[in-house]
Amino acid sequence: MLPILVALLVGTVGLVVWFFLVNVEKTALPAKVDPVNKDEGETKKAAKSSTVTSKKPSENKKKDASGTSSCLFTFKGHTGLVTHMRFSSSGRVVGTVGEDRRAIVWDLSKQPPTQALSLLLELDHAVGCAFSPDDKFLAVAMARSREIKIYPSRGAKADSPKVSFPTGHTRSINQLIWAYSGRYLVTCSEDAKEAVRLFRPSGEPIAAINPGALEVYSACVSPDSRFVSVATMQCDVRVWEVTDEPAAAARGG
Repeated sequence: MLPILVALLVGTVGLVVWFFLVNVEKTALPAKVDPVNKDEGETKKAAKSSTVTSKKPSENKKKDASGTSSCLFTFKGHTGLVTHMRFSSSGRVVGTVGEDRRAIVWDLSKQPPTQALSLLLELDHAVGCAFSPDDKFLAVAMARSREIKIYPSRGAKADSPKVSFPTGHTRSINQLIWAYSGRYLVTCSEDAKEAVRLFRPSGEPIAAINPGALEVYSACVSPDSRFVSVATMQCDVRVWEVTDEPAAAARGG
């Protein structure tokens, strides 16, 4: 009886070991791949990839058609660094100035835009420009002399500005604004005091604003030309009201 039980026990253990080894072998061996099916799979993947790639140009075209990513035209006329550009309030012309001493007025009624005026400024270059509200005049801020010169936007000559006047700034002018009403111009500079100044188009000084900061970043005129705001390094924006009273032409702050 004992030999029979031993034989059964050995047989059972052998079956368990065989079953375990077979399962382990199946798990370890990689699945067989049919070469033909494998080639077909790679071909399908390649075709799918080429389909995705072919969609990209059409997607780009749609994006370009929306006008958000395409360049409509390039203003080419300067031979030096362009220091500033400004659209007129009407949107009909654009002014650009550069270190090549050029001041150019571009006519946007033609595509591509053409030069309506090209001035070679004398002995200095401009760092800012602004149009009168009616587009008839272009004001430029000079770099070294820190003067403001106003030219007719068409048919002007570089040596004969209609108006030329000093600003009184002792440091570089970083902004020039022609108020929407046309009544005055604003200059903003790096001066420690009176960094923002207002002038009539004739050159007559109206007011000097002292923002009370070591550094002034920019100035802005409200659409009704009633207020001038100034941004400074003191983490604030101060606003002045522009009046017609000579004694208090800019008050507030």
